[in-house]
Amino acid sequence: MIIISKSSGLLTVSTENDKENTLYRVVSNYAKRDIKSRNVFIVNRLDKDTSGIYTTSSTDSSKAVYYYRGSVDNHLIFANFCWRIIRTTETSGVKLIYDGVPSSGKCNNTGSATTIGSSAFNSSYNNMKYVGYMYGSSISDTSNTTNSTIKGVIDTWYKNNMTSYTSKLEDIVFCNDRSYTTSGSSLCFGAYNRLVSNKQPTLKCQNTRDKFTVNTNNGNGDLTYLVGLITANESAYAGAVYGELDKTFYLYSGIYTWTLSPYYFEYSVATVFTNSPNGGMYGANVTSSSVGVRPVISLKSGTILSSGSGTAASPFVVE
Repeated sequence: MIIISKSSGLLTVSTENDKENTLYRVVSNYAKRDIKSRNVFIVNRLDKDTSGIYTTSSTDSSKAVYYYRGSVDNHLIFANFCWRIIRTTETSGVKLIYDGVPSSGKCNNTGSATTIGSSAFNSSYNNMKYVGYMYGSSISDTSNTTNSTIKGVIDTWYKNNMTSYTSKLEDIVFCNDRSYTTSGSSLCFGAYNRLVSNKQPTLKCQNTRDKFTVNTNNGNGDLTYLVGLITANESAYAGAVYGELDKTFYLYSGIYTWTLSPYYFEYSVATVFTNSPNGGMYGANVTSSSVGVRPVISLKSGTILSSGSGTAASPFVVE
């Protein structure tokens, strides 16, 4: 991925009056000559509104990653499914969120068609441990011995649809941040404090037990498959704001969909962040069974795109 700060007056792409002096032509010539790239795609232009590609170094390694925000052309087809590109990873992979099934090579899905179905996050709500993607005997138990309901749903979907594509995927951290503070009788989890109270998202995951991975070299090693959920922090980077309405950013689907981020525990009810039908973020009781499920995976660094421009009508296609 190449991000360029171009000079004023230089066209990004050709027009009827000027087909030669463009940024696209300059970058295409550079790519063919110096990095032996066959194709160059214009992904986005940051010249209006607040949509495009942004960068942050608020990661565990402080390495910069790039993420999509707002109304963007980040559609992609992989493994015969539609996906939206969330961001790059600290290992230069590309993180994707499920977006349905292609129709005639296009990805125009909305509502429940962007999910693999609906599910409760967990089968019980009356203990704070139930905000865990996996959990032990209590919130303070650092072992992850029991699968959540939603993990079972996602694992089954992956087993039935994605195992033949595992070689193209990387083992990344899926952060189920269960750090918390107390406020009276309420217990507020880390994402709540960052996104509701402070409006400061981060991609850092502070506790090893909450870093869900397959291998133990970069996390807890408790996952069976290379799949998880988006975090509320990633939703915030994409454009979602707690308590505000926005139906234009790319994660908006018109329905409730789960994230992996605990919200709070109050009145003996465990809640987890969701992306909501009005374009905001809100907490939902973990036993809510009508909330949609959108699996998240990450392509390995070096994955090649064979075609497409990223639009719904012409998604990027993984070679």
